[in-house]
Formats: sequence, structure tokens, C-alpha cells
Amino acid sequence: MGLCDQGIFGAWRNKVGNVVGRVRQGRNVYAIYQPQVDNPKSFHQLRYRRTFSAFSKLAHNLLPILRIGFASLDGYRYGSAFSSFIGYNIKYAYYSYDDIVGVVEIIYDTITLSVGNVPLPLSPIASLDGSDFNVRWTDNTGESAAAADDVAYVCVYNPAKSTSIYDGKYTRIEQFAVIQMPAAWSGDVVKAWLFMRDAKGNCSESRFLGSFNL
Repeated sequence: MGLCDQGIFGAWRNKVGNVVGRVRQGRNVYAIYQPQVDNPKSFHQLRYRRTFSAFSKLAHNLLPILRIGFASLDGYRYGSAFSSFIGYNIKYAYYSYDDIVGVVEIIYDTITLSVGNVPLPLSPIASLDGSDFNVRWTDNTGESAAAADDVAYVCVYNPAKSTSIYDGKYTRIEQFAVIQMPAAWSGDVVKAWLFMRDAKGNCSESRFLGSFNL
């Protein structure tokens, strides 16, 4: 497959001769047409498709926070923040695959919602107080590039509802963050992460805070 910024005799889409052209992320992409593919439903192909589908669904459910946490990779290597999350986590996160029923189970405590070198606060810990989801940490302003006004982003994901909420209004020096859980989530198990973002938009790598039964 070849990539061409200006096109060959002009850009095109679809099949021309034995070459298929399409536009992907603003670039012209050309590939040799393959009329016959050996066993397109092989075990490895089906496994990858189902894995990609599982991570794609998770990315859709987390998209607002991923546009913040993966902003530094938007347009680089993997493409958008959405595809960056998928590409990064398929490579580095853990998941299980049931060979019999073909179900992918994502290991949430290995999922990364942000990338970068901004220092995390020290000893972050989360707890529930009624409908309030509380996160506390120890201020480490001055450690490496840690600044007092770095913003703490807390994301809470509800797998049962396939949706997430996040908050980014507390700073490192405040040493706490609070998010109110929706009443409709009562009885569900949620997953939570924390990461920091500095004034320039650079992020830390996220920290998994745990699973919580509402």
C-alpha cells in the first residue's frame, strides 16, 4: 500500500485498474486490489475484528475525555484522538478473549485514558459518599514539572450504561475532586481514572482508581 500527498495523475477514490484509491484522514491512500483473500474469517482475523470492535465501542463511550487525554497524539501516528486511544490500548492494555463464544473482555485497570509526562499527584485514592464520588491526593507542586494550577481530570465510566462522565474543575493544589453520580446509576459498578493536565494542554498518563459499586 502506498500513500501519496498529491495523488498520481490526480487523486481518486474506488478502483482504477488494479489499484484502489480512497481518502483517509485527509490523505490519499492507494492499495493493490485483492480479489481473493484466503479465509477472510480465519480465527486470527475474527479475533482482531472483535477486539477492535470492543475497543472502538469503549472509545465511543469515553470520547469527550479522550479528546483531552489523547490530544497530543491527535493527528500523529494513529490519527485522531479516538483512533489513538484504540491503537495505544490494543497495544499496551490487557484483555481476554473467549475462543468458544468469541467475546472480548477488556481489563479496565490496564486502560489508559491519557498520555504525557506531566507528573501525577501523590497517593490518589477514591471513595464514595452517598452519590458523591470523591478523589483525594497529596499535593506535589514543584516536583519535576508539577504546577499548582495543573487541572485534575476524573473520569467515571459505567459499562452497564455504556456511558461516562468526567470533571476537570479542581487543581493539583486543592488536593481533592468531587463528582456527583447520576441517580440512574444506582446499583451499577463503575470504573474510574485520574489524570492531570497543565496550562499548555500537556497531560499525565492516567491512573486507574478502581471499581466501585454504586
